[in-house]
Amino acid sequence: MTLAERELSAFFNAVTQLFGSEQAEHSAEDWLRELIEIDSLPASAREWRLLTAKVSTRLPGGVKASSPSSLSAEFTNA
Repeated sequence: MTLAERELSAFFNAVTQLFGSEQAEHSAEDWLRELIEIDSLPASAREWRLLTAKVSTRLPGGVKASSPSSLSAEFTNA
């Protein structure tokens, strides 16, 4: 569960910085809904990050897939 908490927290903080707290709340709800819909909990940090990346595509303007390292840095630094 620690990985889940860290991933959601980093995602929430990054969305708050980029889009504001209201969008962050909506995105956190999307993240939790996505987690509920999968068959089993992700087993690695990479799998958690994939869940976050999937949800991030729903953000205003989406997320550019051409720059995974910048996306990773954005969530890691949040």
